[in-house]
Amino acid sequence: MTKHCTTSTGSREWTKEEMMAYLDWSNAEDQRIEDLVEAEMPDNPFATRRRGMRDIWERVERDIEEQGALYSVRR
Repeated sequence: MTKHCTTSTGSREWTKEEMMAYLDWSNAEDQRIEDLVEAEMPDNPFATRRRGMRDIWERVERDIEEQGALYSVRR
């Protein structure tokens, strides 16, 4: 989040309400991801077969697709 918000009418500083909404969303998103990781990990994290960055990026891509589908249904 930069110091200024750029809109079609120009640049302005973020309002306190906008900053607080962003922080609330960011915290909720962090918690959502933590919950996903916890649900996908077995009790012993070393017992997982997932290895390397490829598995992480594949999960990120899947999450992006799931979130996109969720938002398109809501519209």
